[in-house]
Amino acid sequence: MAVKLQNNSSGVVIHMGQNARAALTAMGAKAQEVILDNMQSGYGKPIRITGDLMRDVHYDAKPDEELVRVGNSLEYAPYVHEGTTRMKARHYVTDAINARMNEIKSEGMNQLKNGF
Repeated sequence: MAVKLQNNSSGVVIHMGQNARAALTAMGAKAQEVILDNMQSGYGKPIRITGDLMRDVHYDAKPDEELVRVGNSLEYAPYVHEGTTRMKARHYVTDAINARMNEIKSEGMNQLKNGF
């Protein structure tokens, strides 16, 4: 009895690319979530006066570059994050990402495994 094997490698490569894009998006969404959690409860009281800074937390998945950018675009965000001579630094982005990196990675891994 002979067994005939079919080459499905091109389909697998396409599926892997789709999973990689989904993984980056899932990681970005999770990173956004953990940053917002940290802004809400990570420093004794929320990092919020008007709520604009929290509403501005966003992510941008860049599959072609294999990265996700997470952060704020408001011009005063670096001053809140890094502090000033009059205000203590609250590293709400880096603290959140560092503290919950395993959760963020797990979101990505779940998407990479999808369908395999």
